[in-house]
Amino acid sequence: MLSQSKFKVGIIYLASPFFNEEQSDREIRVANKLTSLGYVVIRPRQLGIISPDASQEERDAMMKMDLDAIHRADAVFVITNDKDQGTHIEAGIAISSNIPVIYFGEGFTGKFNLMLAAIVTGK
Repeated sequence: MLSQSKFKVGIIYLASPFFNEEQSDREIRVANKLTSLGYVVIRPRQLGIISPDASQEERDAMMKMDLDAIHRADAVFVITNDKDQGTHIEAGIAISSNIPVIYFGEGFTGKFNLMLAAIVTGK
């Protein structure tokens, strides 16, 4: 699955959907693996979860925490399963901030999305 990389990375922001049991289990497995490899993993779900009826003030505060966490990271590890919009926005924020992005799709077969591949490789 994952092995120690040659990247000089200490803190990883784990961008992943976690809205059902399968997504949650995958996010936990990947976080545990990254931690076992010596990385400090920032998991947005541990920063907080807001309810659908949250106030604008609560939404703004959550967004600020997420943005601050992305900018503290040395890299953003993106789980692409289920094509979660928020996950890809987190990746876009990292890319626009020159923070390395690592895409991961569990059980993925076939060709990787052209736009995602191009934006990460710069080609």
